[in-house]
Amino acid sequence: MGSYRDFLKEEIDINRLMLYREDSLPSGGRICLHNENILSKIKQLEIELSDLEDQLAA
Repeated sequence: MGSYRDFLKEEIDINRLMLYREDSLPSGGRICLHNENILSKIKQLEIELSDLEDQLAA
């Protein structure tokens, strides 16, 4: 289970880096939608990580 936790943390980091990269590009409607998708993915991964850590703590 620990390795899956590490995987989730890495996925969150990767998505955050993608978001920061997108922020440095010129703005546009398409990029804005992409940012929303990345933010949704980060939130989903954070919830999954939190659930996993709760399971491991129990």
